[in-house]
Amino acid sequence: MSMAASWLLSESSRDSCVAGSIHLKISLQLFTVRKSARKNLYDTLQKICQVGYSSIEAARIGFDTKSAAVINRARQDFGLSVPSSQIRFTQLGNDFTQTLNFLQAVECGNAVISLLPPHYILSGEHGLKRFAADMNALAERYRREGIRLAFHHHDFEFLKFGSKCGLDILLENTDPTLVFFVSDTYWAQKGGMCPAALIRRLGKRAISIHLRDYTLLPPFFAAKPGDCRIGSGMLNIKEILTACTESGIEFISIEQDSKNPFCDIVSSLDYVKSLDGMVEERAEMD
Repeated sequence: MSMAASWLLSESSRDSCVAGSIHLKISLQLFTVRKSARKNLYDTLQKICQVGYSSIEAARIGFDTKSAAVINRARQDFGLSVPSSQIRFTQLGNDFTQTLNFLQAVECGNAVISLLPPHYILSGEHGLKRFAADMNALAERYRREGIRLAFHHHDFEFLKFGSKCGLDILLENTDPTLVFFVSDTYWAQKGGMCPAALIRRLGKRAISIHLRDYTLLPPFFAAKPGDCRIGSGMLNIKEILTACTESGIEFISIEQDSKNPFCDIVSSLDYVKSLDGMVEERAEMD
């Protein structure tokens, strides 16, 4: 199936997702195992598949022919799929041909902007509107090639710029047929938002989420937020996944900034699978 056809199919199937007839698909966000992937990408992908994941959101790798060849070897050997890749905005634009070649080579249909470049947000509301316009233009370039463009938020998008928060400005000034969103449960909570409510609010403009639990780290009188294994923190994971199903989210990417990633990704996956009927036992993107 071509990437363009896959996009059309995913759009037409979102209502059936809401009806609960399609379970959520699980990926692993490669940020979680970035140190291992930097040393040996193929071995890292093999370990990921051995513990029960069958798809990834590519991140923190070279989006080039070398990485594509390694990923394609893993796709052939382990049945791995790559529904999305998280890439810097500047690279998506400045290295368009190289990035497109990577996405097409690994049959990845979704390019996710990793971070709002600082110079846009430092320019306030005007800068955010300019970023929205630039996303529209970039999304059109990728759309012509069968790739869907999405934006991944952090916490600073929930700051107020005049009477509106930054995320609202981006939503209102981007074309809903071109620019989509990836909601991050950790950054939503850190930004003062209810993650499940945000997913419902984004509705069909959200194609996936980064599923990250949220906790407070000691010392007790100066606690700092951090993420943790799914199910070990403060977030209502079942409510988040329910919101995903209601909104037609196509897949979720488990993510954690962990010192013991290969232990934690197993625990996180086991917890999510323990929520009966919410997810597929082994995620495969057709």
